[in-house]
Amino acid sequence: DFRDREGNLWFGTVGGVTRFDPTLDRPNPVPPPAIIAGLKLFDRAVPMDRALRFRYNQNFLKFDYYAVAFTSPEKVMYRYRLEGVDPDWVQTASRSIAYPYLPPGSYTFRVQACSEPEAWSPSPATLSFTITPPFWATLWFRMTLILGGAALLVGIRRIETRAIRARALLLERMVQERTRELEEKTRQLEATNVQLQELDKLKSNFLSTVSHELRTPLTSIRAFSEILLDHPEEEARQRRRFLQIIHDESERLTRLIEDLLDLSRIQSGRQRWTMRPLRLADVADTSVRANESLVKGKGLDLTVRIPPDLPGLTGDFDRLVQVFTNLISNAVKFTPEGGKLTLEAELCSGEGEAMVHGLFSDTGEGIPEDQLEKIFQRFYQVDSTVTRRTGGTGLGLAICREIMNHHGGKIWAESILGQGSTFHFVLPVHRPHAPEPSTAGEVSPAPPHPEVLIVDDEPNIRAFIRYELEKAGYPVAEAATGEEALELALRDLPGVILLDILLPGIDGFEVIRRLKADPRTRGIEIVVVSILDDRDHGLRLGAYDYHTKPVNKERLFRTVTELLGRRNASDGHAVLVVDDDKHSRKAVCAMLHAEGYRTVEASDGPAALDSARRDAPALIIMDLHLPGMDGHQVIRTLKADERTSAIPVVVLTASDLGQSRIPSLLLGAADYYRKPFSREEFMEGLKRILARAEETHDDDPAPTDSDRPESSAAAQNAPEPPAAVVATGPTTAPADLDVPAAYRM
Repeated sequence: DFRDREGNLWFGTVGGVTRFDPTLDRPNPVPPPAIIAGLKLFDRAVPMDRALRFRYNQNFLKFDYYAVAFTSPEKVMYRYRLEGVDPDWVQTASRSIAYPYLPPGSYTFRVQACSEPEAWSPSPATLSFTITPPFWATLWFRMTLILGGAALLVGIRRIETRAIRARALLLERMVQERTRELEEKTRQLEATNVQLQELDKLKSNFLSTVSHELRTPLTSIRAFSEILLDHPEEEARQRRRFLQIIHDESERLTRLIEDLLDLSRIQSGRQRWTMRPLRLADVADTSVRANESLVKGKGLDLTVRIPPDLPGLTGDFDRLVQVFTNLISNAVKFTPEGGKLTLEAELCSGEGEAMVHGLFSDTGEGIPEDQLEKIFQRFYQVDSTVTRRTGGTGLGLAICREIMNHHGGKIWAESILGQGSTFHFVLPVHRPHAPEPSTAGEVSPAPPHPEVLIVDDEPNIRAFIRYELEKAGYPVAEAATGEEALELALRDLPGVILLDILLPGIDGFEVIRRLKADPRTRGIEIVVVSILDDRDHGLRLGAYDYHTKPVNKERLFRTVTELLGRRNASDGHAVLVVDDDKHSRKAVCAMLHAEGYRTVEASDGPAALDSARRDAPALIIMDLHLPGMDGHQVIRTLKADERTSAIPVVVLTASDLGQSRIPSLLLGAADYYRKPFSREEFMEGLKRILARAEETHDDDPAPTDSDRPESSAAAQNAPEPPAAVVATGPTTAPADLDVPAAYRM
């Protein structure tokens, strides 16, 4: 360039020479346009070619902008405004601005530029975006909270209202009941109390045995009654159908209750039997006439063939009619229209006496062969379409069998599927009811010594407990009064007495006092089983445990088993099995139980020593590999203690024979067995050791060297033990088996 004397500037260009006069420079009247160059979210660029929408936690935004100015770019200024945040324009020379932590909402960012004072670009650059709120800040969420809170308050109010009404109704009923009770006479109150006690016992027995069978009809009754209550506008035909279902299910419940009461009375011995001479033809005639309408209503043909000269029977006429009626009603259920029913009887001989053999056959659908015996079980029903359609309690045939058994007879069934069924029964001719057995010239075997004495004035309770205990293998005696209990306890000295408190004569508390005051009966464990809840008093008097009726059967029999096991373990005839492997112990115990031996278990050396000193077992079977103290240490300790030195020890282990047999025998072990072993040889060896110990105990001779395995001199000089210890060792058993492989014989 070149400046002349006048100050003009000369420039060379493609088109020639250009002169510029600085004195003619004027401000640019056109402001430069502002442009938003970019948007960043947490320093990350965001494309601006689409609608911008950010989450509530994407709220740190930075805007970049610029303006194009060809004259004096250093003079360019900017002003911006974020609508919703900035109340007015903010002027700056910076070409970027950041907005941190923007709250949720809709925003528009605007920016302008100018190169001359107050000459701002007329159209600002704009960028709109939205930040969405979190769900808990939305209107719908707040409305939901409000509505939910309102519903909760309404629900709580309704519940409170119902509770208040229920309490008021309950109080009203209680007041009415108390008023009626006060108005009754003393004699009526006592009679009512007796009835309530009987009903409570019946209810307990009922609930414990048939709760499952009650649920189905009760569910139907409740469901359809609720439908009728909730929808009273149902049409008459629909209501009638629902009411018929309720009626049918009610009848089903009624039959179930009647059958249960019959079965309970028969099995408990409370059923009154009217045994008298009768003719089977009369029983059949009465039963047929009672079911005549039922048979004709289905169009069946019933034929009765009973010879007139058939010998008479001795029995309960009404109960035999009940059997025939049940057979007829079952046949009617399962025989299609037009079918045939036949009742026949004839004289036969069986078991050395004359019998009447009867049969009742039908042409129904039949019974599967594998279910012919099951149908006589309580609540069992053949699974078929007809059964589900006709219903029934599943108790009728069970009652029939009980009645026949009481008469000294039998009942069974034969059937061919698709052709029909035949029910056979036999009854003795002129069999008197419950004859007194003649004992002349006969010697009855002595009953087993009772281990449990049941004292209760309710025969049903005694029968229930006796059944469960005898099923578990415990001999049982019974007493109905306190005086009888004291007499039997002194005579039999049982291990456990199950004692009711409310007894006729002297009560249960007095029985406990007298038993604990007598040195001969003081050691008998007493478990109270009573409706009277006075546990502290019973335990203070000396009872071992206290159970309130209705009792928890599992807990009661667990207590009895524990007490008897403890008593048996201390009677000098138990075998102590010592092994840290539970399955090994159980396998050895199972073999011993099968041979009639009682067992005590220990899982380690210290427990074995405690048990040997406390229980004085007849034999110890012991493993050598025990936690805490190995088998050799246990044997050494046993032989060093005068209380246990005489107890024979049998080693049963998986250890190497050569390495452990000689040390075990030298320490005083009576014998040594290595797993796997022969069960026969093992049991034979144990019996031999026990027999030798018993002989030594009875005769007390000095043992000879020929009677024992090789041992140390000290062991040979020791007296032959009157008892023995069996020790077992670890075995390798599959995880899914309860008995280790080493014990599979």
